[in-house]
Amino acid sequence: NGSTFSNSGIIDLQGDGLSFDTSQPGTLVNEVGGTLSRTVGIGTATIDLPFTNNGTVDVDTGILRLTRGGSSSGAYDIANGAVLQISGDFTFNTGASSTGEGVVSITDGTTSIAGNTRLSNLQVPGGTLRGTGGTLTVTNDLAWTGGTFEDLILGSDSNTTISGGTTKSFRGTVSNAGSIVWTQGQIRPGASG
Repeated sequence: NGSTFSNSGIIDLQGDGLSFDTSQPGTLVNEVGGTLSRTVGIGTATIDLPFTNNGTVDVDTGILRLTRGGSSSGAYDIANGAVLQISGDFTFNTGASSTGEGVVSITDGTTSIAGNTRLSNLQVPGGTLRGTGGTLTVTNDLAWTGGTFEDLILGSDSNTTISGGTTKSFRGTVSNAGSIVWTQGQIRPGASG
């Protein structure tokens, strides 16, 4: 099953490049009360282990890239111009949230909304955004430029823009109670998975 690196203090990823690596099976867990931050650096700091966030992730600058998925019931504070990039299979559980002018970006894999989740800015250029029991509310902008929405519930305070020439697809039932603005790109039903 591998090893676990558990943080209940502060980890500050100040450099660019690969930090936690999957050369052997393992996980990185940011515990309740723990803070994982990126306070300096304009490039990309990568965590290549499954990542569980039950505490706070603070991205002040550059890109923090999670390449092996994971889960979250914790908070993300993403500054203007900064990006939290998620690839692999990731689950947002009840209590997960983001604040700040920066963005959460789903690039590939499946990101599941298992509990009510409130994000400030979300970009979906690829991958699948799937509802599995929770409502997603994106208060500033949910930018859907590619990928798939599946069985997703968008809350009444959500603001979604659909743009870019890439075809987007939806599967199952996608329910919108918020606001959607479409400017470009076909939206097609996809095969049920």
